[in-house]
Amino acid sequence: MFYPYPAPAHRCSLRARAAIIATRPQGGPRMRLDTFALVLVAGLGLLWLGVTITGLVAMVPFGLLGLIPIAIVVGLLAAVIRQRLANTEDDYYDKHVDK
Repeated sequence: MFYPYPAPAHRCSLRARAAIIATRPQGGPRMRLDTFALVLVAGLGLLWLGVTITGLVAMVPFGLLGLIPIAIVVGLLAAVIRQRLANTEDDYYDKHVDK
C-alpha cells in the first residue's frame, strides 16, 4: 500500500519519524502572551505620554508647568530601573531561590 509523505506513524521506524519531525517547518521564535501584553502597555503608555507632552507644550506658558511632575516621575522611574539592573543580589535570588 502506498502512503504519501509523511507516512503514518505506525508505518515508520523511529529513525524515519525523527527525520520527518526534523523536516517539518518550525515556526520562528514566538512572543509569550505576558511579554506581548507588557510591550503593548508600554507602547500605549509612551503614546499617551507623547500626546500629553504635546498638549502641554501647546498651552505655553502655563502648560509648561505640567512638565515638572512628568519629569519627576520619569526621573524616578529611570532611577528605579537603573538600580534594579545594577543589583546583582536580586539577580541571584531570581535565579536560585525557588518560588
